[in-house]
Amino acid sequence: MKANSLKASTIIKLLKTSVSNGNDIGMLHLGVIYLGSPFVTPDQKIAYEYFSQADKIGNANASAFLGTMYASGIHVKQNTRIALQYFLKGTSGGSTIAHYFLGKFYYDGILVKKNTEEAMDHFHHAADYGNLESIHQLIEIYSNSATPVYDIDKTRLYLEPLIDSNDPYALYTAGKLRLEGTVYPYNIKEGLKCLRKAKIGSSYFLLGKTYQDGIHVNQDFSMALIYYFKGIEMGDVDCMVNTADLIINYKIDIDFMSILKTAYDLGNSRAASLLGKCYLFGITVRKNRKKALALFTEAANNSDSLGYRYLGYCYIKGMGTEVDFARGVYNYEVAAGLGDIESALFLGTIANGADDQNNIDLAKQYFALAANSGSSYGYYELALIYINEDFDLCIKYLEKAINLGNDLAVQKYLEIKEK
Repeated sequence: MKANSLKASTIIKLLKTSVSNGNDIGMLHLGVIYLGSPFVTPDQKIAYEYFSQADKIGNANASAFLGTMYASGIHVKQNTRIALQYFLKGTSGGSTIAHYFLGKFYYDGILVKKNTEEAMDHFHHAADYGNLESIHQLIEIYSNSATPVYDIDKTRLYLEPLIDSNDPYALYTAGKLRLEGTVYPYNIKEGLKCLRKAKIGSSYFLLGKTYQDGIHVNQDFSMALIYYFKGIEMGDVDCMVNTADLIINYKIDIDFMSILKTAYDLGNSRAASLLGKCYLFGITVRKNRKKALALFTEAANNSDSLGYRYLGYCYIKGMGTEVDFARGVYNYEVAAGLGDIESALFLGTIANGADDQNNIDLAKQYFALAANSGSSYGYYELALIYINEDFDLCIKYLEKAINLGNDLAVQKYLEIKEK
């Protein structure tokens, strides 16, 4: 480490000499070093000054870095409009970094009208000159079957050279795609192997979730926690949240509160929901329903489905607030719309209990929403609704529920077959 520090100090000294001679490349590199380097104390103000000097004498990459500082609010007040101006300036000078960020602006519709074609042009331009972030972005877009530009061949074209070079993101993507059976044939062994080899937070999260949910493998909470803790060591917030969620729901005797609070302090909305659950039910903390309600509200305001679900629960039960059934149902509806299976099942059950065809149709919609998200109970409840309405469809739903491991569906299937 000492040798590295000496080498770094020599490099910085040489760069400063080049800056005194008006060298824009030296300014750019010093800006990058002071923006975030293990060899010097980061100083965003100094980084901004070096980037500004280089930008003034025409360094396109410096323009791009100034754009990122304004886009993220680093040292300066966040201003996406100024960021866009710097990215446009950078692209006119041929900066691949600027092309990448401008592509992101067009792809996400930030300050400009969302334009996938324009975004792809910028990503391709930067990727052709070796910009790794743009290559990753193209892989993500081409491998997504929900996008109009889904393309197996192009995904492999960009992905496989990175796999060969052991790029962590590429290995994570290759593992994920093999587990999904998209782009590559479904292969559990190879998928898990790629994820383990990636050794990044997102790969450890997916490994942990695979073992937690028993998807592709036998359910194993110990293995799930091993991978989540590996992700936590790398600062992965999703691993923190799922660790706490697993420990809370299955009453595993491990202290999780410090992990959960860290995730909450880092701004994770799901962590806010889980903290709220702890205060609502007195899990390792003293019950405080008003605090729980505030945490659920905070999470819901950040579009967390669990936050909406527990807000619904609180309003219907009158916990931390007055009973308000209509408001409770509304929150459950939002949660279901955000993909929360438990909320969809709850709403389906309420609608199914009313002797009214309109409500039965509504129940079908909610149970179908749960089923389409992989809920065996969603399929089971649909089967019960259709048992006297469409026998073939009933059997189809029971078989789907059985394939997902639903014991009630097995019993009902055998009962029907005996008649």
